[in-house]
Amino acid sequence: MGLLSDTKNRHKLAELLHNHNSILSTVCYIGGFVAFLLMAHMPFNNSTYFSENALLPGIVDGEFYGGADADSFTKEYISVLKQQKGAVPVDWIHNKLRQFGLDVYEHNYSYVYPLQLSENQVISAKNIYAILRAPKSASTESVVLSTVIRNSDGPLPSNAAGVGLILAMAKFFKKHTYWAKDIIFLMTDHEAIGTQAWLEAYHSTHSKYIHSEDINGRAGSIQAAINIEIESSHIGYFDIRSEGLNGQLPNLDLINLCVRLCEKERMTPKLHHRGDYWNMDSKEGFQHSLKTYLSMMWHQASGSVSGNHGLYHRYGIEAVTLAGVKSRRATSKQGFTPMGRVIEGIFRGLNNLLERFHQSFFFYLLPATHRYVSIGNYMPPFGVMALGLLLKALSLWLNDESKDEVDDQAGGDTNIKKEQKPNPFLNIIPYLIVSQLYGLVAFMIPSFLSTSAKSFSMEISEALTLGIIALWLSCILFPWMFKRKKFLDDETYRNSWILLKCLALLHQALILYGVAVMNISLGFFLAAVLVPVSLLLNPDVNRFLKAVQGMLLLLISPISIIFFASFLHNAIYSTFAFNELIGNSWITMKHSIYWSVTDFHLLGNWLYSYLALAVFPNWLLLWCILWQENRN
Repeated sequence: MGLLSDTKNRHKLAELLHNHNSILSTVCYIGGFVAFLLMAHMPFNNSTYFSENALLPGIVDGEFYGGADADSFTKEYISVLKQQKGAVPVDWIHNKLRQFGLDVYEHNYSYVYPLQLSENQVISAKNIYAILRAPKSASTESVVLSTVIRNSDGPLPSNAAGVGLILAMAKFFKKHTYWAKDIIFLMTDHEAIGTQAWLEAYHSTHSKYIHSEDINGRAGSIQAAINIEIESSHIGYFDIRSEGLNGQLPNLDLINLCVRLCEKERMTPKLHHRGDYWNMDSKEGFQHSLKTYLSMMWHQASGSVSGNHGLYHRYGIEAVTLAGVKSRRATSKQGFTPMGRVIEGIFRGLNNLLERFHQSFFFYLLPATHRYVSIGNYMPPFGVMALGLLLKALSLWLNDESKDEVDDQAGGDTNIKKEQKPNPFLNIIPYLIVSQLYGLVAFMIPSFLSTSAKSFSMEISEALTLGIIALWLSCILFPWMFKRKKFLDDETYRNSWILLKCLALLHQALILYGVAVMNISLGFFLAAVLVPVSLLLNPDVNRFLKAVQGMLLLLISPISIIFFASFLHNAIYSTFAFNELIGNSWITMKHSIYWSVTDFHLLGNWLYSYLALAVFPNWLLLWCILWQENRN
């Protein structure tokens, strides 16, 4: 018989957990939290290495000398943009690619924003791509070199240099016959939507809001993709962006390949604009690595793509974005030739692959370009960090069961006692059902709010935010909807809420552990704020302590988390004065909610749905538990 099957052992375990649960839970949370952050320190992480030796980075000397071509194409492209008054020069790009002897195709698509966000206006756009057929294979495999086409009037930095470089690479690659894989040169319009439309057409998938024409030209099965965004003809460093949709990451070997080839060509590789510290084993090195580590986690937790590469991952294609960033220091600038050699080296490495990426890690965090923390290292601290939820739930259940057994023994006939005692589970069903219904309403309410915004002459982002806040405020009264003073005796009341607390804690553990498997960063940040308040929650306290707990619960509600995340983002990444942070954080929150809803429908980012259907109902259960009367 197991430990829990023996009554005596069960009583001992219940007493142990009851007496020491607070200490155990606190130690688990603090220990797991600190250990997770310590993973950024050099002694606790690992040096990167190549699992796939076939990549052979740096074995071949670079042959690209097309810097002058790239510069010429860039200047010509900018001139054509001016002549066409900012319109995308698709015909000019088409003619250039055809002059190189490539198979050139155009891909037409259209899309509408969901939930009437653009009043059902159909937006038409066009991608252009060319295929260099491998002379030594039967077109069974391919790799992609992509960039985005931007007109001169957009808010984002110009990518004219990226277009010029990809044209120069196409011209250079065509001159060589050692390619064993097809190479697709893809230029997409309308940022991520264009990439999503092309991928859907290439893989014959369909979505509700993006309507793509069938593509006329296909290459082999795509193994990898490199997306480039170049701000200028002279850059200071390559910013390597790896985060994909819903926190997916490319195979670590692909990032290692980019890093090694950047260093070989004396191009500085950085992660989120942060280079490596010279002495990583020092205190300052740990602080620097921790900031890089948290910066990656911050971007991954959003579930949004950090570049167009992030949409390839769902199709099993490993991809990264190389963003060439301007440098203010004239001595550190690098021209098109070293940029082209980096890309040449990456594609020659990919050309050597005999199979898809599979040997290296797909789940990792990066504190530096040459250091990584694998899933085998970061999951144990996270598991311990949220372990207190399970310990607390087990303690409540065992302690309640022990009390019931004592009461039954003191009450004489056990069968009669159980028949007369109401089932506590029936008393908590309304709370479980209504909390899930609130989550469903939060998930579906953007559709109603977007159609109502026009009637009230409001911006859709404002209507979405205010409507969600109104729903949140309405649920604050939810605990008083099921008062049962006259229907439940004190003992049944106590058993009911202990059971509800157990279920709420188990539910929170489930949603945290579940999301951490896919997006560890989102799981960590949520656990950091949810777990301690959930463990402290105790409805049997005086009014002052109950009010304090109520304030803490309001601060960890989903809408509060979004606001504080917006505030923190502005405080870290913007130059706003402190007195401007609140107002700008409100604007950032509105835009975050707006784009979360949009990305859910257009691209499949499930952050909003996760918060609405999982985190919000769980928070509502905790809120209900707190505001119950103390009958002990």
